[in-house]
Amino acid sequence: MFVIRLRLYFPILTRSQMARLVTTHVVYMALLLGTCWPLSTVNGQAVLSMDSRQSGKFPLFPYANCIRDGGVYGLAPSVSDLGGGKYCFTIIVDDQSCTGSCCSSDLNKIMLNVANSCLVSGASVSATLDGVPLVRPSPSFDAPADGPSGSGIIRIPGLALNKTTAQGAELCITLKANNAGQGCTKLEQLCASPASSCTGSCSAAFFDTTCKCCPVSTTTGNCTPPPPKPAANCTGLVCFTAELTPPDVDVRPYRFDAAVCDKLTDVLMTQLENTELGTSTLSSFLSLELDARCSETLYSICANFTTDYKEAFVENITTALAAAAEKVLNPLLEEVSGTVCEPELDRYKVVVSTFSEKCVTFDNATSITCFVSNDKPPCLCNSTQGILPFVISARYYAQPGSRPSTTEYCFNISNLPQGKVVPSNCAGIATINKLEFYADEGLRTYIRGFTLYPATGSSAKISAIWGSKYTDTLKATNINWTAEQANGGRICAVLQNPVTMMDLCIGEISDNCLVAIYNGNRDCCPTFATGFAP
Repeated sequence: MFVIRLRLYFPILTRSQMARLVTTHVVYMALLLGTCWPLSTVNGQAVLSMDSRQSGKFPLFPYANCIRDGGVYGLAPSVSDLGGGKYCFTIIVDDQSCTGSCCSSDLNKIMLNVANSCLVSGASVSATLDGVPLVRPSPSFDAPADGPSGSGIIRIPGLALNKTTAQGAELCITLKANNAGQGCTKLEQLCASPASSCTGSCSAAFFDTTCKCCPVSTTTGNCTPPPPKPAANCTGLVCFTAELTPPDVDVRPYRFDAAVCDKLTDVLMTQLENTELGTSTLSSFLSLELDARCSETLYSICANFTTDYKEAFVENITTALAAAAEKVLNPLLEEVSGTVCEPELDRYKVVVSTFSEKCVTFDNATSITCFVSNDKPPCLCNSTQGILPFVISARYYAQPGSRPSTTEYCFNISNLPQGKVVPSNCAGIATINKLEFYADEGLRTYIRGFTLYPATGSSAKISAIWGSKYTDTLKATNINWTAEQANGGRICAVLQNPVTMMDLCIGEISDNCLVAIYNGNRDCCPTFATGFAP
């Protein structure tokens, strides 16, 4: 790390002279640091812009006051995918067709136009130039201050290339998700492709040292050939699927059953009848004698489609049918995961898709990865699920309290099989010492304590304890249950009516409570989201 100290001696200047002098020094410092405007990033890591109010002053990439056309530098059309989130670009120099004032510029920095959804805290990007790591300064994600709302970029500074050294140079970037698996690790996710380009097409701007030149170059991406025209009276299948991908540590297994699959079929039928296609509905193009197949993690259903329509009726039946079928996906995804992710799906990935492989060909999908228990920062303990042999059920329920005007809200506990317990440094994992709830301390007068119902032995009542002020932490302490007492036991919060547990719990989802189980040493606290079961 280096520190630049400037000691400036100013003569008596007018206000305008002083402003010009200060501006000159600010620009000089920016050039030393390899950027053209103030930085709001951490080297290598994606962070949200410190000022989220993007001005929109420059609506076009690279969102800066510079010359976008007529440059000498560009990227080769294809990109090498080396796996593991690593992608390599080849820099090309086109001196012959270059016109304008930027043809003699050097190459100091490359900027990639990326999706704002990739700016996730903790996600990171690193880069190499011809195999040499680029550090000091390092690549970084950012939300450009003068770009339109929702724009995002990756800056790759410190290249120090010219027209001779840039030709054929290989620039590689490596994308890393954060510890929760969030972030963009594929070009298809990362690059904010132009509307007319193919999936995974990346736009890059090439800045010189003065930041006056910033010509833009775009890779080709993954272009698929246009779909063939449907044959007359060709019969094929249009299919819809919903698939669950459980987390690596699946402490609360959730699987499709017959009731869920029947509900998905009902939702699909309704959507087919309500989705317009041309002057009719999607259901009129598909045979409604649907054949649904259901397994624990995969639901699929296909309907016959016959292209016995004149091309004049729907100019491009393939495009129209694919667009109509895609409209069904979001309602289907919502039926599986809920409007927001249900607690049963915590850390699950849900993918819904529609495709057709004969007569008309298309393949569309949408997905969501649920992180229901991540909306409260963990305490100074290990909150990873599976490190203790205890699990809070995905649903809590209400029962009458022992005193008038009270209600008990009960949280069931079960044991995790020993073979599924994740190895850790937790000590004293054979007992439950306490439970903590993320709760509104403004309602503390309505909590009357807890009733403990162990699986073996007699019930007991304990007092409620609140954490330090403003921590919104409600505690049921000194439970000290063994594994035998915990497996099938329940811990019930006693509330004075009319306040409910839904009122008391704090979280992004109104019905959900965040509950942490502590071991005997209180150094481990796996945290679970649980929703109300009406």
